Amino acid sequence: MKKNLFFGVMLLLSMGLTARAQDRLDEILATRTTVHVSHRPLGDALRSIGASAGFKVEFEKDLVAGKIISFHKSQITLQDAIEQMLRPHGLTFIPMANNTIRLVRSGIGSIIRGRIVDSESGEPVAFANVFLKDTAMGSATDENGKFEIEDIPLGSFQFEIRHMGYESYSVELNLQSGKIIDREFKMKPDVLQLETVTAIAEKERVVYQPQISAYSLRARQFDMMPSQGDKDVFRALQMMPGVVVTNDFKSQLYIRGGNSDQNLVLLDGGIVYNPFHFSGIMSAFDVDALDKVEFYAGGFGAEYGSRLSSVLSIHTKTGNNKKAGLLNLSPLSVKLLAEGPIKQWGNILLSARRSYVTTFAEKMGNSVVPDFYDGIARIDIRPTRKDTITLSAFYGNDNVRLKQARDEENMSSENLSTALNYYRTIGALRLLYTGSYGYFTNQTPPPISENEQNVNSMKEFSQHLQVTFPLTSAASVKMGGQWHQQRISYKSADPILAEMWIDKPLQELALYIDNRITLGTFEVQSGLRFNRYDKSQPWITEPRLALHYKPYNFLSVKAAYGRYSQNLVTIFNENDTYNPVDIWLPPEEYMDLAQADHFIAGVIWRTPALVLSMEAYYKQVHHLTQYNRERLFPADPYFVQGKGYAYGIDLSGQWLHDTWQVWASYSLGKAIKELPFTYPQPGIDRFAPRYDRRHNLNVAFEYRPNAQFELSARFTLGSGTPFGFMIGAYQRWSLFVINVPSAWYDNHPDERLYYITAIQSERDAFRFPTYHRLDISIKVRTHFMGMRVYPYAQILNLYDQPNILYYDANAKPHTSVPFLPMLGIEIPMGARE
Repeated sequence: MKKNLFFGVMLLLSMGLTARAQDRLDEILATRTTVHVSHRPLGDALRSIGASAGFKVEFEKDLVAGKIISFHKSQITLQDAIEQMLRPHGLTFIPMANNTIRLVRSGIGSIIRGRIVDSESGEPVAFANVFLKDTAMGSATDENGKFEIEDIPLGSFQFEIRHMGYESYSVELNLQSGKIIDREFKMKPDVLQLETVTAIAEKERVVYQPQISAYSLRARQFDMMPSQGDKDVFRALQMMPGVVVTNDFKSQLYIRGGNSDQNLVLLDGGIVYNPFHFSGIMSAFDVDALDKVEFYAGGFGAEYGSRLSSVLSIHTKTGNNKKAGLLNLSPLSVKLLAEGPIKQWGNILLSARRSYVTTFAEKMGNSVVPDFYDGIARIDIRPTRKDTITLSAFYGNDNVRLKQARDEENMSSENLSTALNYYRTIGALRLLYTGSYGYFTNQTPPPISENEQNVNSMKEFSQHLQVTFPLTSAASVKMGGQWHQQRISYKSADPILAEMWIDKPLQELALYIDNRITLGTFEVQSGLRFNRYDKSQPWITEPRLALHYKPYNFLSVKAAYGRYSQNLVTIFNENDTYNPVDIWLPPEEYMDLAQADHFIAGVIWRTPALVLSMEAYYKQVHHLTQYNRERLFPADPYFVQGKGYAYGIDLSGQWLHDTWQVWASYSLGKAIKELPFTYPQPGIDRFAPRYDRRHNLNVAFEYRPNAQFELSARFTLGSGTPFGFMIGAYQRWSLFVINVPSAWYDNHPDERLYYITAIQSERDAFRFPTYHRLDISIKVRTHFMGMRVYPYAQILNLYDQPNILYYDANAKPHTSVPFLPMLGIEIPMGARE
């Protein structure tokens, strides 16, 4: 133990000394001193100053030939002194490695920018290192493979690009005053390293972003998550700290004490309102058609709004530069994906998926039989090097058969999201325009058999314009505006609500500005968002602030505050075991706007093999809105408003190795709601919501000894969530009878006009037993009859833990997913891996 502690301390000290060594040149140049030079050659004078101060000076002889300098100043920094000596001669200097400065000709700074792509697939190479050799000038590509290096002095430089799994790229660039180099660079995969480093390269794509509570997951990351039949975005996100699901048959995510309807879900910039299939077993998106997922668990910037808790921004994949495809037969669905180039000017990707009846339907007692299909399409067009246009679309359709005691009933749903994104580079300015159109409809069974079905629908058209530009080399501004036009309709003959008819247009307008300033090891991001949800209401101001302090390369300290608002509400009952779909509604006139305040602080410690993160948060919600399940009379409100808060600590980490990796998260949290009630007498109900899981642990493991074999496992351990037992029941007459003519009763003698209503115990009086489950998955990459064939096997609930799903009216427990083996196969085609 003492030996391990000693080596740990020595490691921290050595890393700290390394970081200090990198900053030593800056400290030397910032030293104040007296400089006295009398009629000496410029080169000799600078070398003498450097030798005395502890740094080296490099230059080409023709730069200083014949130049004589005299200089006398007291209490001046070495940097100012050198710059003043060089300026009359049209020279300046740039810092180099190993405490060295290099003299160059001064002039208007040049710019190198562009995009880095895979030479074979044409996909962007994210998070590659780009730099000028032997200088301290460099950058990294963003998730779209784009980068920019500014204020480069005159001269010739060796421009290099490096990324694990690719051959290094190097080219000599001769920069003139004010020159801008804007081009696409192609990196060639390193075939010799593919089998040994691909796994490590892919693992590095799990990124803890500089912004607090922000994570970026590449599509490859979903492979290490054993899922319920298909790879799934939402099942992977359950690994993230602060994320809770209430049972195995729900895809809805509850993030840091927030309701599932408080999460903003975007697909290529278009809003998706019901991003999962009716069954709740899986999300609505084919993972193989996705490129990356950006997840903000809280404290997100001013460009995002209209939700109280989190943002999930999903990006579809750019089509391959070579023809490729994928056939996947999983226990839940059959899927076909095709991609390739469109001549010389673009790419296309198409994905289609169809479900079939599975053992999950049998497990649910054949009472719920889900059936769905979905598709994703994307076209990328690049008319010039400075312009990129993407067109993407998602469509999903669900049909669910409910076998009730009375009859077999059906539910159906449609979901469409389309987006047009236009990227344009104008000098140092970057412009993004997003236009989207989408709709969803869902139909649920009527409360009385001869009524029409309940129908909820929404149509939305939105536009978003964003401009990003640098102010200086250390400051940038992002600003923009968003406009949403919505139309929501809902028709219901709910026996509790009586008839409810809504057909209402909504309009939302937002303006925002985000400033990012770097001050040495500090970074400050401040923003303001101005929202107006209705023309008759005032503008809402939402301030945002994030701080990032990085004293060492391996250590980051973060903090953030933000205010957020939400206008839309949903009908949901958190006590229901199975919620097939969210019902979205506009707010009532008497309701106040729901708002939330986020307070977050955290720290990240990272080395090449290990990343550890810890964040503490406190979230308070004002005017928390919830559907009124107590409504007895037509005069009672449809919704009640109160307040809520949540706080906790989220821990996460990733440990990388050549052949394996471990990804783990632990959350300690508490959520409380306070809502008014009317019956039997008015009061305030203070309770823990159904998703209040105090302890939540997730561990995922992946082992890849070679390119042919892959073993992954996931273990989940969570404390029990609250619930209430059914302690009684009574007959409740439907309010529907108020509007029914008396003659109707004579023609419908068997129609039930009352409903058995359960009497629940106190909301948080009981908690389910501790939940735990282990899933494993094995995948083999092989060849059969000249084709690549990737069979895989999954086992859910390996040790058959009887996790309680719910208790029935007789207090009998019903369990969730049992020990369940499943088989599937992938068949990649063409350039697809």
